[in-house]
Amino acid sequence: MSEADVGKAQEMVAAAARVRVYMIRQFGVSASDEARQPDRLCEDVLKNIGSSIDEVARLATDWRSLQREEMLYLRRLKNILTPLTEIADLLNPADSIHDEIAPWLALRPRLP
Repeated sequence: MSEADVGKAQEMVAAAARVRVYMIRQFGVSASDEARQPDRLCEDVLKNIGSSIDEVARLATDWRSLQREEMLYLRRLKNILTPLTEIADLLNPADSIHDEIAPWLALRPRLP
């Protein structure tokens, strides 16, 4: 997959996340509608990130010195993660997805 294709796919994931967060906030969580399940949304986002949190954290440490493509990649990750901040409070702390998404949301402010 080319860099442009990866970028387009990440933009689509970010757009879908924003729509799903809106649906969750407006209509509530639904056990029968996967689009309105915060844990499913977080799982979908995580599987589309494409890098480990350690790798992204390393890149974020000095992102201003990165190549343009790497900066854009980090910015797209921030765009993907940002909507999740609005539904993080709806995740059950006992669920494993809560523990998986928390470090990503903590990293988000360090991304460009």
